Amino acid sequence: MNDVLIEISQVDSSFMPYIVVYSPEDLQKMDFPKVFEENQIGINKMFNRFINESEKPFSYDLKTKLYQSNKKMTPKVVFLQNIINEVRNDLNLIKEDYYNKQVTITSRLMLFVTNCNQNNISCCFEHALYEEKVRNRLYSDKSFAKLLFRLKSLDNYCCRLEKNTVCLNVDLDSIKQKLTEASSQSDKSIEFAAYGPFDETFMDFIVEKNTLQRFSIAASRIQSSIMYSILDLNEADHIYKSFLMLFEVAGSKERYVVLSSVIRVLFDQMYTMFLSSSFSTGISCVFLENCQKMKMKTAIELKISANLLQSDQMDIPFSQVVLKSSHLTTATNCLFSVCMYNNPLDIVYEIFKAVKLIDAFVLDNMSQTGSSNQPLTTSMSFDDIFSIFSAVFVQNPPPNATSISTTLANMKNLQLSSAFDFAKLLFGSAVDYVNQSNLQNCE
Repeated sequence: MNDVLIEISQVDSSFMPYIVVYSPEDLQKMDFPKVFEENQIGINKMFNRFINESEKPFSYDLKTKLYQSNKKMTPKVVFLQNIINEVRNDLNLIKEDYYNKQVTITSRLMLFVTNCNQNNISCCFEHALYEEKVRNRLYSDKSFAKLLFRLKSLDNYCCRLEKNTVCLNVDLDSIKQKLTEASSQSDKSIEFAAYGPFDETFMDFIVEKNTLQRFSIAASRIQSSIMYSILDLNEADHIYKSFLMLFEVAGSKERYVVLSSVIRVLFDQMYTMFLSSSFSTGISCVFLENCQKMKMKTAIELKISANLLQSDQMDIPFSQVVLKSSHLTTATNCLFSVCMYNNPLDIVYEIFKAVKLIDAFVLDNMSQTGSSNQPLTTSMSFDDIFSIFSAVFVQNPPPNATSISTTLANMKNLQLSSAFDFAKLLFGSAVDYVNQSNLQNCE
């Protein structure tokens, strides 16, 4: 048994948590030959899917319709689309290499499982959980994530530029009407409006009225402030207030829509002008290594408050708790997705959504014990909330988390709602905790 386990550790130690060895008592309760056959079929299918992924080009649903012959393309759009194609090619090379490696190590796994059973060691491999981990890990790769962040930002901006070649003629009355419609989707409790149709109309209006240059000037000034480790959004505030006057905005929901749109356009301008984002740099290998070490620890080892979990969730790897919870799995996706955004409002919104999902998970746990029915953020101490937030955070962290945290901390002259401020505080505290931890408390 030990010789076989040593052999698999030499192949890929990441397999170990997914190998189930059955005791004689287990075998008496099951039809192991049938289970083993089904397991082999599952591993073979996973193996074939990895082969297909290595041969299949990287797919990303671009908003931009590349090189349409029935539309006149501006030089800027053509330039941006050339960059988009280059980034897609780079992503494809990373994906191809990644899955080729998975094909190699999975072939060794298949041989290992077969050898185990030939040596009377009854075991199976949890291939579904492992395959999910493999797919998620690709998007955590620092090079892949940085390129995907750039692709999404370029695509969003290029789509707007391309659309503006044919979809202008937006007068003041029509944009006021769009603003009224968008206000119904604005969330007053968090003082924010998610991206929607108004953002596209707003961009059309800016281009038609020749005010995009004003955003460019503001972007240059904000970029200059970054040189002094400050993200000063005072210029954004001036632009925002001028549009409030122009659109004759009276209601708070309309104000949140305008502010959200102004911030998005401004940061899109910064990204395309300087081909970088203050949020997208500074990937730390040490940070990612620390997260990797922490993610397989138990709730007890991670010092998660026992008030937030059920007793049977405390002494198993917390990653298993996450995998079994749709709330926590979605929360990890939200936290990872912040690396795909280039503006502070959308970034903090994703963090806020993760907090709400963690809240829902805890409430589900508490409802089963009958201990509470109040929201986590109002009934628990910061230490309790942070203990589970940081544990969820390290499961699938954004590779540029340190850069995001630093930039958000250095942000000035952009007032956030109390809920967003709290989400930002949790995120920054989690990043500091991982960076400053020597992991002795987790051993």
